[in-house]
Amino acid sequence: MNLRKITSLTMMLSFILLVITSILLYIVPQGRIAYWADWHFWGMTKTQWANLHINLGFLFLLAGFLHLFYNWKPMLAYMKNRSRQVKVFTPSFIVAMALCLVVGVGTLLEVPPLSTVISFGDSIKDKAAVKYGEPPYGHAELSSLKLFAKQTNLDPDKAMELLKKAGIKFDDEKQTIVDISKANKIAPKTLADIMKSAKIVVVGETPFPETAPTGFGRKTLASVCTEYSLNMKAIVRELDRQGIRADRDGTIKDIAADNNGMDPHALFEILHGIVGQQPASAPMPAPAKATAPNKTGVEVNFPETPPTGFGRKTLNDICAEYGLNSQSIVSELEKKDIRADPESAIKEIAANNNMDPHGLFEVLRGVVQK
Repeated sequence: MNLRKITSLTMMLSFILLVITSILLYIVPQGRIAYWADWHFWGMTKTQWANLHINLGFLFLLAGFLHLFYNWKPMLAYMKNRSRQVKVFTPSFIVAMALCLVVGVGTLLEVPPLSTVISFGDSIKDKAAVKYGEPPYGHAELSSLKLFAKQTNLDPDKAMELLKKAGIKFDDEKQTIVDISKANKIAPKTLADIMKSAKIVVVGETPFPETAPTGFGRKTLASVCTEYSLNMKAIVRELDRQGIRADRDGTIKDIAADNNGMDPHALFEILHGIVGQQPASAPMPAPAKATAPNKTGVEVNFPETPPTGFGRKTLNDICAEYGLNSQSIVSELEKKDIRADPESAIKEIAANNNMDPHGLFEVLRGVVQK
């Protein structure tokens, strides 16, 4: 065997395979989409393709170093001037270095056509998100069936009943979505679609979220205002006052990019601040009240749906507003394995207990009505 030939052939083959894996990783859906839809290509998952790409890269580097070792004399010849003296910064070396710098700096500064290459890849990934669908939250497939139901506002008993009717086999509510999916050879998204009719319908205005939901950047400003019952003109006017130009039919991602390359999450924070400062929506009818006695026997008018800004209020604020005994509420929550600091905001209490603020609201409502 000729080690020199093996090195050259290994370098060539690993390079060809690296090109293939690079193309696949360029067009593959975002991780959250790929895992949610159980994306495969040629029988391999996104993670398997990424792992293959990494190890092929190391093989290519190893072969490259050996190739450099075996061809050191020709490489030195490339760096010699006409006097046959070794000179690193030859015209050829300078051109090669300039090309690398142009590509590197141009990519960081997002200069066309280098930025176009990135944008084209992003557009392919965005189409995949539309095709396969977004998960309700990051790595939802890793949640237990119980936590998934709580996070997506599903009735857990009804959800499990739907799964059984569909012939889905699972152990109990503690089993994760991904494990159930693998056991039944279906995608987590398919599993979620089976359970979606178990969603608990909340009547009334949908409160603006505390954190940017998955896929928020791809929604148009008009669809965001419609979804959360916001006054479009008031929102656009307030954004304009803050120096942000916004087209009602533009996506959040595009609006952010058109305003000095703003990050979509930064625009979300601005929208969140606008909604919190003033009523950006037309006046909504007050939600129906559930009348229930608290521990002292006094009638408590606790809302049936979370009021706007509920997640930002502390538990003490909630108790004071609805005439509840905070110590009694904390004790009842502890019985349900929910740790609650009365001085903490509802969203923080929910996050500390791996819950959604809406889920905690339902628990509180149940405690009040108890």
